[in-house]
Amino acid sequence: MLYCIVKSMGTVILTFIQFFSPYRHWGRFCTLLIMSFIAHGIVLLCILPPFEGWDEYQHVAYIQYMTEQGQTPTYGPSKVSKDLLKKLVAFPQPELMVKQTNSTGAKEYATFYKDKSAPQYNKDHPDILLYV
Repeated sequence: MLYCIVKSMGTVILTFIQFFSPYRHWGRFCTLLIMSFIAHGIVLLCILPPFEGWDEYQHVAYIQYMTEQGQTPTYGPSKVSKDLLKKLVAFPQPELMVKQTNSTGAKEYATFYKDKSAPQYNKDHPDILLYV
């Protein structure tokens, strides 16, 4: 099914490029480039689970800041929301993310599942700057 969709998209793109370009090989090159870009994205979606990057909480915090404040955040005065960090502690996190948020009580996978008690949010943690 996916192959058919990608193949039909490639055919449409190839026809469009050949119609407007006198160079036949240029159209094939562009089609190959677009198809490889789409395949790369599909592979990344299959390999990386959602919200598992080391800075994913920063992306969510950026969107949260924009919806709450109505403006884009600026480096320095903009901080990651304490409500978001409190929710972040409730789930296991990738190792690189824990290095950034360990003062909040966040735990990596091995520690999270080994420890039988519920993770505790540290209210007294220093503010984490929102990177823009």
